[in-house]
Amino acid sequence: MNVLATLKHPRRRRTMLAAWTMLTPNLLGFLIFTAGPVLFSLVMAFTDWNLTEHNRRTGEWPHFVAAENFVRLLCFQRNPLGPEVPHPLAWGLAGLLLCAFIPVLLYFCYRTNRAPFGQQNPPAYGTVLFAVACSCVLSVLSSAFRGALAAHPRLGLEWPALKLVAAALCLLPGVAQVRRLRADEARRLGRLAVLLTLLCVDLAVVGNLAGYVLSIWQPTNPLFFTYLWNTIFLMLAMPLGIAGSLVGALILIQRIEIGTWTQRIGLGVAILFGGLCFAVALRTVVPEVPELAGLLALIFVVGAAGVVGGTVVFRTLFYLPSISMGVATFILWQKLFDPEKGPVNAFFGWLFDTAVFDRVEACVRWWVPQLGASWHLTSPDWLLSVTWAKPAIMIMGLWAALGSNNMLLYLAGLSNIPQELYEAASIDGASGWQKFWHVTWPQLAPTTFFIFVMGTIGGLQGGFEQARVMTNGGPARSTTTLSYFLYIEAFENFDLGYASAVAWTLFVVIFILTMINWRFGSEVVSEYQ
Repeated sequence: MNVLATLKHPRRRRTMLAAWTMLTPNLLGFLIFTAGPVLFSLVMAFTDWNLTEHNRRTGEWPHFVAAENFVRLLCFQRNPLGPEVPHPLAWGLAGLLLCAFIPVLLYFCYRTNRAPFGQQNPPAYGTVLFAVACSCVLSVLSSAFRGALAAHPRLGLEWPALKLVAAALCLLPGVAQVRRLRADEARRLGRLAVLLTLLCVDLAVVGNLAGYVLSIWQPTNPLFFTYLWNTIFLMLAMPLGIAGSLVGALILIQRIEIGTWTQRIGLGVAILFGGLCFAVALRTVVPEVPELAGLLALIFVVGAAGVVGGTVVFRTLFYLPSISMGVATFILWQKLFDPEKGPVNAFFGWLFDTAVFDRVEACVRWWVPQLGASWHLTSPDWLLSVTWAKPAIMIMGLWAALGSNNMLLYLAGLSNIPQELYEAASIDGASGWQKFWHVTWPQLAPTTFFIFVMGTIGGLQGGFEQARVMTNGGPARSTTTLSYFLYIEAFENFDLGYASAVAWTLFVVIFILTMINWRFGSEVVSEYQ
């Protein structure tokens, strides 16, 4: 019913007036605190507004600079210190085309792989063995192309021969599976192999020519691409976090019912007492790492509480990291990763001094004699090292993901799976892994798709709090993400126009990736369903 028809009836008019009266504060709040600032930041992105230059004291107003901020952010310029080469523009265009060819090949590989088979698909292990064989062959061919067969210092030229033998052994199951398919399906697999080969060649060419092209053309702001790479690198832990959340949900979905209330209390006291005794014994045997005994005692305390309280206690304890995430947690992890006094390095220092790791070090020194006879495994510097700073933050993020909201989403998804599906699978003789792969995982496809999309958005937007508290963006800007870069430009350099351009560039990147995820992820979900 349209608005005019509604206004003709007094009762409906009063109802609509009451509804608009109730909605007006929310609409005003949205316009003032959300839509208004967003539109204002879009206008700011096309100005040179800097708080140190344009304010009431100086009397200067911001100027409209069109797309100059985006040019400073994304464009490339001729490197004045680069080599003098003929046709430098052709080199830049060639590098751009090679980079643009990668997503095109990925798309065709996806479309070829998603086409349905008339018969049973090749098993997963055959695909993995085929990939291992291709990796071995490409490794040998790459070494030969560089003019050396990469003879191993211990095995000599037997090392490339062993690679070829391993490739041949891995290819046999793949060839056997291909021979079972129809001719058209085998041809489609051949096309997929050709596309994957072209993709590998393209990636290799881009990797080898990137340094030379960047010596000719340099980014106007190279820090933006460095921070973009830092953001993408930190997002590599997202699949592990999703898998950890799923494992945690699979564990916590189980019901814990151990006898009566009195029996549970007795068993909990026994676990607690035995665990504390074992922790005291461990503290006596390994006095160098007192934190290890404390961690073990905490595990037994949690186990005893879970036995007494049941599944609810375990779910609450698993979810606590999500509640406590904040500055205090980041400071705690910063202390844990302290290279001199932190318990993490204290544990690794004790572990590397054991006889088992002495044997491991001896094997590594034999395999790689270039390391020298004095080489030993040492604890990393974690947050103080350019190499280990990002992995340290990823480890902390993985710990937080185990009990995050994703775990709750998976718990809800597991609770909604009909039990009749598991009963039918049991009647057909399915094992536990087959039940998970053919029943649980397809039913969780919509939940996984939602978690992946939201994780991608949050990963591109995140990283500011950890970097600000734990590393201050260092060392050597190795943990500075795009969100932290936005904060630096807006609230340290006071360049609001440039910071708005960064924000809208980040918005466009997130929007494009979300549309890609929605386009192809929805197809996968519909096939699973």
